[in-house]
Amino acid sequence: MGRPHQLVGKVAYFDDGTDLTPDATYPRPAFVGCTVDHIDDDIATVGTGWLSDRHGKPFVFDVPLTVLKPLA
Repeated sequence: MGRPHQLVGKVAYFDDGTDLTPDATYPRPAFVGCTVDHIDDDIATVGTGWLSDRHGKPFVFDVPLTVLKPLA
């Protein structure tokens, strides 16, 4: 939605880890598993299940439906 975010976590949270190695060039694109909490027109509100705000509440993102892909 035009606002960049930086997600920091263990490799297991991002993709399958095959290309996220110490010698890889960063930053690099990766997939982050999420759940869709709500859809309004072409915007989905999603959460990761592991990311929370500074008060411990789940952190959610509004993202265009076009960037979401089903789990393979």
